[in-house]
Amino acid sequence: MPFCRECGKEIEDDWKTCPFCSVEINSEKTSISDTVIMGDYNVQTNIESKGNVKNHILTLIDALEEGREDRALEIFELAKKIDYDLAIQLYNVDYNKQITELKINLIKTELLLIEKRSETSWLDSSEESLDKLREKSSAMKVIISKCQDLFNYTDNDVLALDLLYEIWRYTPVLVSKTFGQLSHDWFINKYDEIGEVKRSEDAKFLKKAAEIRRQEGVDAIKDMLKMGLGLFLFGVFVIIMIVI
Repeated sequence: MPFCRECGKEIEDDWKTCPFCSVEINSEKTSISDTVIMGDYNVQTNIESKGNVKNHILTLIDALEEGREDRALEIFELAKKIDYDLAIQLYNVDYNKQITELKINLIKTELLLIEKRSETSWLDSSEESLDKLREKSSAMKVIISKCQDLFNYTDNDVLALDLLYEIWRYTPVLVSKTFGQLSHDWFINKYDEIGEVKRSEDAKFLKKAAEIRRQEGVDAIKDMLKMGLGLFLFGVFVIIMIVI
């Protein structure tokens, strides 16, 4: 599908004017074909406007805002065919921040949907509860894969790091299968590397809270074992007394 050179929106082949910016479509060419005669050679060249590549990237951003990730990828591939180096520059550098934020928002939206779909009710049967857990696990694997793609795109973005930290605390085992063995200390170091002192301190607090909860759990188990042993010994004592 062609694009309007003026606004970058998708247009139909038979449209005479762009419905978004009112520019006459027939008067503009998305590509100009020139034949250059050099000796015995006919050289066919396609001249594309640099602005057309930028319009493709802007349209890609529109697609991400609408939640159309697959379409955004298609548009990026089209932009690379026009001018590969310029498309990479715009995508990876010039519009990196904006694209990263949009991708993060899409992942967060998916997380909310997963939480909503996986909510269990006392009315659910055991099989229904298990099905929801399986579906949740499968959906989280997709989310984690998208996080990995996001980190390949921008590994030092603080919002991307926040997102990964949140998901890791939510499902550490699944995340570690993709990213390797992570820990609170790993995130603390990453925050320190990019100069995020406040987030580093928050991570240290979360680490301490997790250690306290873990120790409380261990203490509770020990208390239960002690209580169980005490009851057992008391039972033995009662039996002995009865026998005697």
